[in-house]
Amino acid sequence: MILCCIGAALRSRPVSLIVAMLLIWWSGAAVRPVLGTVTVETAGGSRYAGMVDSATDDDRLVLRTEGSRCYARRFLSWHVLVRAWQDEREIPLEELRASAPALASPPHSAWPAHLPEPAGSEPPHAETSKAQTPAFIRVDSLVANWNRNVLPDGLLLDLDVFDSTGQRIPAEGTLTVRLVGFRHGLAGGNRRFPELGRWVVQVGTQDFASSSAQFRLPFQALHPEEAMDLAATAMVHAMLAVPGVGTFEAVDNLVPIRPYAPLREELWQEQGTRYFSFEGTGRGRRFGQ
Repeated sequence: MILCCIGAALRSRPVSLIVAMLLIWWSGAAVRPVLGTVTVETAGGSRYAGMVDSATDDDRLVLRTEGSRCYARRFLSWHVLVRAWQDEREIPLEELRASAPALASPPHSAWPAHLPEPAGSEPPHAETSKAQTPAFIRVDSLVANWNRNVLPDGLLLDLDVFDSTGQRIPAEGTLTVRLVGFRHGLAGGNRRFPELGRWVVQVGTQDFASSSAQFRLPFQALHPEEAMDLAATAMVHAMLAVPGVGTFEAVDNLVPIRPYAPLREELWQEQGTRYFSFEGTGRGRRFGQ
């Protein structure tokens, strides 16, 4: 078809004009950009690339990939995204969300705006929504010091939320954490298995920016370094209540609340304290003094 047009033009216009027209046409086709091509990364570490589809809205980003005869869409909730790139340049997620309407484009005009769904099937985003629904949680705890003195300050708890595929996802809800200890030399009952601490924390999707959500849980009235009748290990029980979904529980059965240190054990046996007089504890006095 192009050759026929060129032949007709040669009979009616100067060659220089025809060449100029062809160069303009060719340059326009060569540099025409593909608008809305982005790459995103989820909190679980998965990356997806495609063109921003016109079905994108305030709740979800829709990425489209196209073939010669069809196209596919991937529906991603905005709250599961942690990073974004455009033309290999990393951009803030807020910038992508704000510019999404300008970047969005519909599928090829020869294709229907919405692909027909087989009878009885779910909407195209249903599978994604299911995959992003919490299925179970996991917690890991350790004793940590987050100030300037030498005394441990509390528990550092990592919370991971997983969907039904085993992928880490963000979540929001209320987290209740209990620390249960064990006392030596008692017959039984609640005094033998005391609750050493209870914390209630509000969890938001922003807490999962680095995959796991991490929380500082300060020791409460009873400090393991003072109560030497307590066993050196304890149990952490965590319960996450997610609105509209349900509650999820997990335990960390072996949490060293008084990490073993041979020197401090000897110091305790000899002087009745685990800390030297020159060590600050931040509790208004020296332990054992």
